Amino acid sequence: MAAGKRFGNVLATANFAVGRELSSPEGDVEGHLGLGYLLMENLVVGLNARYQHEFETEKAGRHPGREFELMSGAMVGYGIGIAELSLLGGYYMPRASNAAGPMGMLRLGLNF
Repeated sequence: MAAGKRFGNVLATANFAVGRELSSPEGDVEGHLGLGYLLMENLVVGLNARYQHEFETEKAGRHPGREFELMSGAMVGYGIGIAELSLLGGYYMPRASNAAGPMGMLRLGLNF
C-alpha cells in the first residue's frame, strides 16, 4: 500500500508492504515515510525513514543483534520525466548486528 499527498510545495509519502516466501514460513514487513519540500517542480529536499523487519517463524533468534533494519536521514531528489535520482545521507542500523552509524545511498527510481 502506498500513499502520497501534496500540500502546496510540501510532499508527504508513506508506503507499507508485507511479503511472505512461497516455499518457507519466512517473510518481511517494510514501511517507509518521507516528507519533502519542492524547491523547483523537479527538485525536492526532505527527510526519509525506512524500516524493515524480517520474520522467521521457525528460526527466530538464530543470529545476534537486532531483528530489524532502519535507515533515516536527509535526502535530495531530482526528477526528469518518470526517472528520479535521489541521494540519502543519514543514519543506518543494519539487521543482525549491533552496529550503527552514518550512511549514504544513491538511488535511481522510476515513477509511473
